[in-house]
Amino acid sequence: MSTLDSIKQILGVKDKNIDILSCQEADYKGKKVILAEAALVRAFHRCPLCKAPSNAFVKNGKKVSMILLNRCANKQTYLRLKKQRYHCRSCHKYFTASTYLVNRHCFISKQVHYRVLEELTEHQSMKSIANHCRVSVTTVQRTLSALTLETK
Repeated sequence: MSTLDSIKQILGVKDKNIDILSCQEADYKGKKVILAEAALVRAFHRCPLCKAPSNAFVKNGKKVSMILLNRCANKQTYLRLKKQRYHCRSCHKYFTASTYLVNRHCFISKQVHYRVLEELTEHQSMKSIANHCRVSVTTVQRTLSALTLETK
């Protein structure tokens, strides 16, 4: 097993389309964090929008997302994910490769949301849960409300 595969396993990234490029300690927003650089490239056989064959779309740059992961080595951990963008020549629309790791248009990983749910089972305030998980109180409230909407 290579070092980059080990890093991927430690971070809890199981998506085969994500390749870890590097991992180091860095400054981000004035704090020392663990920053893992990664690339997400998926092979599409059809356009997800118009169902045109793969020869109808081309690669069109990359979109960089800073995704918050669970803490590692008692430091805040981020995944700087470069997502491949595509342009469909058939429908003239753009789309970006996606992963199970985060919801669409979100920068907080599902791991962190699961951690929030785990902490909600214990008797503590939402503010302390937000501090433990390094998210806002609003994120804790949204995670709880999403859970209550699913159970109804």
